[in-house]
Amino acid sequence: MGRTFSGPGARLGSFTPFLDELAGRSLYFENFLAGQGRTFGVLTTVFGSLPFGENGLTALGERLPRHESLLSILKRQDYRLRFYSGSNLEFDNEGLFLRRQGVDTFVSEKDFSAPYERANDWGYADRDLMEVAVAREAQAPAGPAVAVVQTTSMHSPFTFPGKEAYMRRAAERVAQLKLPAAPVYENDRAIFASILYTDDALRMFFERAAKWPDYDNTIFVITGDHRLPELPMDTRIERYHVPLIVYSPLLKAPRAIKAISSQFDIAPSLLAYLANNHGLQSPRDVTWIGTGLDTEPSFRNLHVIPLKQTKSEMSDFVSGTAYLAQGQLYTISDGMQADRGDDAQALARAQAQFRAFLTDNGAAGRSAALGPAQAQLASYGGERTLRTATLAAAAGDIGVTGLRRVAGADGAPAFEATFTNHGATRSPEFMPLLVIANEHGLELGETAGAPRTLAPGERAVITLRPDLRKVAPGSYFVSVLPSHPDTGRSIGMGQYHVEAKL
Repeated sequence: MGRTFSGPGARLGSFTPFLDELAGRSLYFENFLAGQGRTFGVLTTVFGSLPFGENGLTALGERLPRHESLLSILKRQDYRLRFYSGSNLEFDNEGLFLRRQGVDTFVSEKDFSAPYERANDWGYADRDLMEVAVAREAQAPAGPAVAVVQTTSMHSPFTFPGKEAYMRRAAERVAQLKLPAAPVYENDRAIFASILYTDDALRMFFERAAKWPDYDNTIFVITGDHRLPELPMDTRIERYHVPLIVYSPLLKAPRAIKAISSQFDIAPSLLAYLANNHGLQSPRDVTWIGTGLDTEPSFRNLHVIPLKQTKSEMSDFVSGTAYLAQGQLYTISDGMQADRGDDAQALARAQAQFRAFLTDNGAAGRSAALGPAQAQLASYGGERTLRTATLAAAAGDIGVTGLRRVAGADGAPAFEATFTNHGATRSPEFMPLLVIANEHGLELGETAGAPRTLAPGERAVITLRPDLRKVAPGSYFVSVLPSHPDTGRSIGMGQYHVEAKL
């Protein structure tokens, strides 16, 4: 499911009328990125915010490194976990990964029977899958649960029940949208028909889900594992540009969000929401690559996002508005437009970050464990960072690799930041800088530590005590970065937009 053919401003026109309507009642992330260009990484990315390893983490099979995920953390807190697919559960070792997370109930191709019939080699079509999933969920035992439904009909060979009728509807949709004549709408009509078919299956799913006993207390998250590659693409980043829709009867108000986030940010945000609003616990130390969904309505990017196109190729990387694609620098803008860039400093920063990620990504794939056997769970107040050290290195090789709230000597809040020199030489002199901002990004104050340098590989834990006397109690955002002692500009990679209750 790609943004090219779904949602407002879709380049090829939107062929998802139901999802478009649902998006208007949801949190809708317009500039959202999948972590992978094929299905192999979607479960580890969405539920684990995990690195890829050399060929996708699940390709390691039984050698999959020990780790925590959103699923395993919720399983430890009495959530039931269910997975629905019309296909083979062992595709890309998905079953192995899900069993490691503690999934209780599986439905796959072997669980379908008459009147359902296989649609193709992949298995059963999305309408059949949705009917089974929504019926089983309606009868599921009461209590907290996560249910995952993975669709397949928007995939070659694009065969499904009622295809001929949807082929006609695809042509009608082109006329309805008054799209300019183009060969793609005729040559690839079966693809557009499959999109309309799956959109209808989702419409049916939501209509029936509204009758569940626990519907009013459910959060629905919809995204695409990647943008299907059969339709022509303008840029490489289109492969990763997918929608994210977060819908719930609990939602206070809908919002269209232009800030960039990625599938690495889903698990950190959902766990933070459940911890802050429903009393769940979170590990003190996490291995998330993501830092949480950015809900800013205007366009910006606070994230660093690695993108792996296939199991064997990883040459794409996003840092702020810099997009590194096969060694070339592009600048991305609203709508995930990519234009060639010539900012040498931005190129050097992105290249350094990407090199650091590749190093740690390789190490992760060779590790027996990414974290302790069973991370200790504790109350989560929103202050601790969700960024891993993996993406901390930047131009200059100085990065903030840890940030957490601590109690100052007088009981006032303080923040403990870990600065690391990832380089092979002594770092330039830098000044630890802490900035506090409100939800709109307005800076309310800053605090700086004494200038210093770090030897190669050295880490320094520095405590910063902001002056909060003029800051009213509430939720704010803290950023810590290595800054130039004279100009105050960042000379490395900081931790940005970390929520803090003050």
